[in-house]
Amino acid sequence: MLNMKYRLLIILLFTCLFSSAQTKKPLNNHWRVALERNDGKEIIFLMKRAFEKGKTILYVVNAGEKIKITDVKTVKDSLFFTMPAFEASFRVKIHTNGDMRGSFIKNTSGSTQYWPVYGKANNTIRFLPRQGNAKHQLSGKWNVSITRPNGTLRKALAMFKQEGNRITGSFLTPSSDYRFLDGIVTGDSLILSSFDGDNARLFEAKIRDNNTIVSGVFYNGLTGKETWVAEKDEAVELPVISDPTRLRDGQSKLDFTFNDLQGNPVS
Repeated sequence: MLNMKYRLLIILLFTCLFSSAQTKKPLNNHWRVALERNDGKEIIFLMKRAFEKGKTILYVVNAGEKIKITDVKTVKDSLFFTMPAFEASFRVKIHTNGDMRGSFIKNTSGSTQYWPVYGKANNTIRFLPRQGNAKHQLSGKWNVSITRPNGTLRKALAMFKQEGNRITGSFLTPSSDYRFLDGIVTGDSLILSSFDGDNARLFEAKIRDNNTIVSGVFYNGLTGKETWVAEKDEAVELPVISDPTRLRDGQSKLDFTFNDLQGNPVS
């Protein structure tokens, strides 16, 4: 009888220890990743790990977009992966708690950029509602004015969809759009971010009321920074550039010369 009670006690103890270990063991398949700019501002995105046909696959997640990364290599406690379509890659170390730390390396026409990277394991919350519930509703179309560092103005159209604190959307310009922005409205503050493997963007602003956004700052890439404001306008249309491509004054035709593959000039 004593032996039976002893055995039951051992089994119960082992079960409890095993269950506790399983509970504490991190899954390490989701990360909240921060790319740190030169000014210390962090551009946030979410990343997910999956396994397909026995191979590690990563996904960068922004709103409704999932960018699949198949070039992934694991070496001991380090992870190396290259973004599709862009000359950009990550080198990170995975710590025992699952967090990651390393570098985002981006090749540009001017030089190679090195961004510090920090990833919090098992965190799928992009931004915390630090100022409480949203005081304003921003869903709809917005007439946006962005001021460049040299003081010149450029127009954009923003489209937002807000559900509770969460907000998603994009900014559209005559030449491009700012992809799948994902963020939060907390109190009277707006925060949106996105990362597509090449472009890293962060929008911050204050909300005066349901129809007015003020004191906006657009952090673009490693160092870019512009200010912006917006007025809600359901009738606003995408801005157009008048005569976007034209010859210089005094020119009547295209006139250029370059060398072909054999080094011969071609006009």
